[in-house]
Amino acid sequence: MSLRNNNRVCRRCRWGAILAVVVAHTGAVGGTDLAPEGGDAPRVTLTETAWFDVFSYDTMSASYVAGLCSLLERWFFSEFRWAPPPGGRRVRVELLPVVADGRQEAPYRIDDSAGGVTLYVRWGRDTDWDALTVALSHAFLTRVFQAQGVKAPVAAAPWWLVAACSREVAQRSKPALVEHWAGLARVMAPVPFVEFADESPRGGPRGFGAVPGGRLQQAFWFWRHLKGEFSARRIPPAALLAGLVGGEGLEAILARHFPDVWKDADRRALWWPVGYARLVNERGVVTFSMKESREYLADATAFIFAPEGEDRRFAPGELVALRHLDVVREEIRRRHWRLKLDILHANPVWHNAWQSCGVFFEGFASKRMEDAELARLWEFARAEIVAATALESEVDGAIGTRH
Repeated sequence: MSLRNNNRVCRRCRWGAILAVVVAHTGAVGGTDLAPEGGDAPRVTLTETAWFDVFSYDTMSASYVAGLCSLLERWFFSEFRWAPPPGGRRVRVELLPVVADGRQEAPYRIDDSAGGVTLYVRWGRDTDWDALTVALSHAFLTRVFQAQGVKAPVAAAPWWLVAACSREVAQRSKPALVEHWAGLARVMAPVPFVEFADESPRGGPRGFGAVPGGRLQQAFWFWRHLKGEFSARRIPPAALLAGLVGGEGLEAILARHFPDVWKDADRRALWWPVGYARLVNERGVVTFSMKESREYLADATAFIFAPEGEDRRFAPGELVALRHLDVVREEIRRRHWRLKLDILHANPVWHNAWQSCGVFFEGFASKRMEDAELARLWEFARAEIVAATALESEVDGAIGTRH
């Protein structure tokens, strides 16, 4: 199925990168379904990023996915300094409601038959967040390989590189995940190096099959180890990507750049396990407790102003009517920057609530944001706070102590 864009609504992705981090790491992320039978035909929304055109039947879904695309783009170009494909041809992403594409069993499908790359994603309330980030990373790398003239680019990108890209997107939307992954990795043996070096094609138009969550995280640590080793020898990571795009196997690339290690069987055998242990045992980001995260956000969203000469306490939603006051805008801006600096320390239970409040603060300063839309953002943030409070109570009840 292809989405018709004759009645599309075109919008630049302004809030997508922020909206992308509001959704929880696990669980469903799906958007709205098609209009019911007999209703108006759904309008198609197009949201654009530097490398992606995201088509959806509702603006929120398109903005959310475009936000993940923007995170992926920023990470990729900051790491590899890779030039965009010639002609500026972007990856086309179509979010297909399950009711409209019931035949598609896999979470996603990639089509590169027309000289470009089109990604079809099954979009509904059961859409898995991990599968979505893998799909976007797979399509993105397919376009990178395709732009360099690689034949069958869908199968050319190594599974571990696709997985690592997806995990980098995840940790940029929720930084505290890295500490969580490190804790899991400390009690998990590393994936054997031969699995990363395996050159047999694993990827296909419908993805990589079953890639367990543990494998996704280990691919992340493997990439971080590679990056550190390349950086230690002052070799840009782009050299690794250039070798892979050029059809060179991983072992051949490492033997060329690390000849002293690869010529010694003992050092070669220990190169990955030792690097893995070092990475996962390093001190991670210091994370607030649930109680500290809750109290921090309570302070960040408590305001006292005197618009009529007498101090009064305001909830953030009530400040929408006072956007015209300089003192209110300045205080919101100050709180926003404080939240952005400290969000690395947010407890995972409260991370979404922090992010959703950040979305509200960001919108408060925008002249393009209408009051009604800003009020809806605060309602969403308030719902996230309620959900975080309930989740904290569940965790407290499960472990029998107060954090």
